[in-house]
Amino acid sequence: MIARVILDIKHQEMNRLFDYLVPAKWEPFLSLGMRVVVPLGESKRMGYVVELVEESEFEVKEIIEVLDTIPTIEEETFYLADVMKKEYFHLENRVFNTIIPKELLVHYQKEVHFVDESKIPFEIKEFFNTKGVWSVRKKDLPFGNLLRRLNKNKIVEIKTVLRSKAKEKRIKVYHLTKTAFNRYLNRYPQLEHLELDRTYLREDLVEVGFSISNINTLVKHGVLFEKLKKVNRGVGVSQVEADRIVLTAEQQNAVDAVLSKKDVFQPFLLKGISGSGKTEVYFDLIEAIIKEGRQAMLLVPEIALIQPLYQRLSKRFDSISVFHSGMAAGERFDQYQMIKNKESKIIIGTRSAFFIPLDLGILILDEAHDESYVQKEGAYYDTRELALYKAKFHQVPVVFGTSTPTLEMMYSAEQGEYQKLELNQRPLFKKLPKMYFVDMKKELQENNTSIFSKILIEKINDRIAKKEQTMLFLNRKGYAPFVLCRTCGYVPKCPNCEIALTYYKNKKQLTCHYCGYHEGIIQACPSCQSDKVKEVGVGIEYVVNRLEKTFPDAKILRIDANVTKTKNSHEILYKKFETENIDILVGTQMVSKGLDFKNVTLVGFLMADLLFQIPHYFASEQAYILLMQACGRSGRHQQGEVIVQGYDLKESLEKNVEQGYDSFYKEALYQRKLGKYPPYNKVSQFIFEGTELLKTYQAAFQAKKDLSEKGVTVLGPIEPLYRKTRDRFTYLITFKYQVLNSEMIKRILKGQTANLYIQYIPSLMMM
Repeated sequence: MIARVILDIKHQEMNRLFDYLVPAKWEPFLSLGMRVVVPLGESKRMGYVVELVEESEFEVKEIIEVLDTIPTIEEETFYLADVMKKEYFHLENRVFNTIIPKELLVHYQKEVHFVDESKIPFEIKEFFNTKGVWSVRKKDLPFGNLLRRLNKNKIVEIKTVLRSKAKEKRIKVYHLTKTAFNRYLNRYPQLEHLELDRTYLREDLVEVGFSISNINTLVKHGVLFEKLKKVNRGVGVSQVEADRIVLTAEQQNAVDAVLSKKDVFQPFLLKGISGSGKTEVYFDLIEAIIKEGRQAMLLVPEIALIQPLYQRLSKRFDSISVFHSGMAAGERFDQYQMIKNKESKIIIGTRSAFFIPLDLGILILDEAHDESYVQKEGAYYDTRELALYKAKFHQVPVVFGTSTPTLEMMYSAEQGEYQKLELNQRPLFKKLPKMYFVDMKKELQENNTSIFSKILIEKINDRIAKKEQTMLFLNRKGYAPFVLCRTCGYVPKCPNCEIALTYYKNKKQLTCHYCGYHEGIIQACPSCQSDKVKEVGVGIEYVVNRLEKTFPDAKILRIDANVTKTKNSHEILYKKFETENIDILVGTQMVSKGLDFKNVTLVGFLMADLLFQIPHYFASEQAYILLMQACGRSGRHQQGEVIVQGYDLKESLEKNVEQGYDSFYKEALYQRKLGKYPPYNKVSQFIFEGTELLKTYQAAFQAKKDLSEKGVTVLGPIEPLYRKTRDRFTYLITFKYQVLNSEMIKRILKGQTANLYIQYIPSLMMM
């Protein structure tokens, strides 16, 4: 029997199946989806069995090892992999490496073993351990040529060792044996404190009075029996009290509508204003589904939203799993196993949880408008698009919940592709927050040079006096976007990305947000030696600095990507905001999504006009959605206010905010129709990334020529906002069409080489 295997190597030339002979001992149980170790040249690689045939036209080698007893890749995973290959034209191996949890992959460790120790050169002997093994690390690369020479001369042997990226955690536990108990009671009277039917940890035995030496002696003589016990690693999320809420008529109608289709595929758009109780609808749906023995998956766009959801869920349900990229590998492995074994009935996670196979009864995507559902690094995909396929595979409903649907979502609902459900009432507090729009140019004319308008300062002081809370948003990290020499105009840029370095005052450094490059603050211009170097623009650190000077007695908390890098940092910071009498929270867009703070009655949006300066046709839509989401944090439990500041606020924005979503939707849809953009046309893109500028541009231009000859409208090639990132040059071509020949896409993608990566983005839309 021949196994056709896809290897876990992300390279164009390896994007094919490799044939391997199945040894007779594994023929009875080897099946599709199992992981295997196979030879590849002189090394070993892991792969996935995707096909079994009787014979091969090639000369084949044998499979070295089978890693699974049951398949890792299930039917659902194969189905989603086929969808991604068809819709996104990804390499087959890139797809499998994207959708299979990283905890099931392996590390490839090079080990060097003694063959003839007497001939080992003196300068490398110190690297070998007492067993004559050297585990080669990146820092050992300078010895590569020497090791290959020694290997060729049979002085050492170089082996590739495969190690799991994560595994079960086991701890030692002890229990008392009845037969040996009486013989040792006089010597160890502490034994009287132990029960025969109970399991003890080592710490428990020490607490009773046993030393480590005592424990080892008792194990040796059979008084204590020692074994390894599997434990699930916790996910570091705390529990709090949460009252069950009686649903309103609107909420109950939404629940009934979804449950009426619980055994068929049906997409729902749950459009509810901020504070209308969409989460309570989710919970009632989840309860109904898990009562039938099936599992429910609830996805959110940001890790920050998981903790408050878990807190509320955990008081109503028990078997809950959490899965996201911020967890340790061991924690994710344990959660994955619990989900697969159906020990967990409810799964909360970000897009990284989406591909876990389960006995799905309902799929819910909260804050479904959010662009964080799109995977942009590696294999591109939109979780919202794939959610339709996953729900269809299981024949279950999928619910897209949001207060601000994207145009495509709303259009699909209007066309009958989604069933629209609306929540227009606020059960907790009926009045929506009052909104103020402030033109900062007029503030400047009135001699207010502060970044805060007079009304914002007045309102913040009022909230501090009332012991209420304020949230301020600015979508810029750092202290200032860049620094500038005012003599010659020099701006320090990243050497890898050609992007202006962001100034961080607290760290006293300039940092690139793309590749992580950083350097110290420059005191003098390296171009003209002038000392007139100054930061330009406003970042979140600068806002905090100004707040501390304007409101010296206020307690201020900052939340952005730079202060939420450590484990459980989101939970710790939000808990701090809730419980430590923080007056003002300052954050980027990550804190504008779905959070519910009872004491927040004022929201301020600084420099809101920056949102419109994104060079994209859906810039106005993103601006409107982000603004409305941020405003939705105010007055969820009592009357709230919102202040929007900017130097060039669009009149249409103010009108649409005041008149509501329907006004925005009609105007934006009209503009899309004029420009022949989605949903009236499909708009796709090719991204060309290469190490050489000219060759990257030439590849993009040739692709434009090929598409144009087929009658497709093509824009570009153009450089993106930043043409060079991570030492690679980038060019884009964008094209509009109704129907596109997939063979043309495949031909363009075949132009990929080791130095040129081509990515196809199938639909430039926000679902």
